[in-house]
Amino acid sequence: MQMAILALIDLAMVQGALTFFAPQPVLILGGVILVTLLALVLAGTAVGQVVSLFGIGLWSVLLFGAYLFSLYLLQRYERQDYWRAVSLPHELIAGTTEQKQQEHLHRLSIKRIFLYFAANSFAVLVAGWILAQVADAIGMQTELGGSFIGAALLALATSLPEAITTISAVRLGAFDLAVSNIFGSNSLTVALFFIADIFYRQRTIFAAMDRPSMFMGALAIVLTCIYLWGLLERDNQTVYRMGVDSVVVVGIYLGGLMILYLLSNGLSL
Repeated sequence: MQMAILALIDLAMVQGALTFFAPQPVLILGGVILVTLLALVLAGTAVGQVVSLFGIGLWSVLLFGAYLFSLYLLQRYERQDYWRAVSLPHELIAGTTEQKQQEHLHRLSIKRIFLYFAANSFAVLVAGWILAQVADAIGMQTELGGSFIGAALLALATSLPEAITTISAVRLGAFDLAVSNIFGSNSLTVALFFIADIFYRQRTIFAAMDRPSMFMGALAIVLTCIYLWGLLERDNQTVYRMGVDSVVVVGIYLGGLMILYLLSNGLSL
């Protein structure tokens, strides 16, 4: 869902292909890390839980450890000058963005920034718990299935904070921040399997994974790879002001939702 939202922001707010205006090489590494984490989830589901301790599976621990290591890799990579993109679009965007950010931040004290962050984080936490209860009830009463409701309605609701952040970044001209926000948020979400495993006491979380969830994991890999392709190619071709890669992402995502609906209701393709 967050990949689809990124595509819609590309359509509504970017005068060209979003990936063309995001030339930082570290974004590609962020996408590769996301694909790797998703692949670990699928591998853990296919292999099954071989070892668990206090109800926490080995795959969950490996996944969380891989995420923490990826943060180190991203920080290390961003400090190095391995290579850089050429023919940068709108050379003045970076300077204008930095100036706008500095002017805004100088108006706020560090204490107030942390208070805003803590208050909003708590609000998101409470809203997330309520959304999970409501989504589960909708899935049971409509018989659409928890996987479909989670991937459609719940994913849309929980993606709204990232959508607002991404829109704000694009308005500032910080296109790299917009893409990295989605990649990073998705990577953290995958790493939260470890937290879910702690609170899910019936068995390991990977043992409870169903086919629709595995399909959505595979679909997320495909959508991420499409944007990685766009970041590597950096072609500014558009369809109705929307980058070609974003058009493909929306098309595949909608098709994936149709397949998910069939899987969730036990129907054949």
